[in-house]
Amino acid sequence: ANESESYVEVDEDAGEAVNRLLSQPANNPRNGIAAAAAAAGSEAATKGPRRFAFDGVFPSSSVQKDVFNQAGLPVLVDVMRGINGTIMAYGQTGSGKTFSLLHPGGAEPETAGLLPRLVATLFVRTMVDASNVYTVEAAASQVYNEQVDDL
Repeated sequence: ANESESYVEVDEDAGEAVNRLLSQPANNPRNGIAAAAAAAGSEAATKGPRRFAFDGVFPSSSVQKDVFNQAGLPVLVDVMRGINGTIMAYGQTGSGKTFSLLHPGGAEPETAGLLPRLVATLFVRTMVDASNVYTVEAAASQVYNEQVDDL
């Protein structure tokens, strides 16, 4: 496999990962950035291994600030340049999506999730940028049991 790609092959019959490659070259500008897994190939029902590509994986030792700096901040920088941005969390129930995205932090600001950090940084940056006028629009949705809900 090419050293510049990251992937996991999943054997749907066995329900387990059968092959992993998580290396990325040091010169990759998006090195370490988490992104939604995207199925490579046809959506047709097939048997055997399927390959899912992604930009990176955060180890269990990662903290909220790591996720913000590596995954959220690059999206915010592009949004400030006028490019639409999307951040998606995908995973099984109980895997930490809500904590990672929405945790308010409260008495422990270092545990604040991605969304509170993005909103705070966005509004600080728009307030200090006197040379531009910004209109901010945001949307949130949830897909659960194949049903899409507007949050």
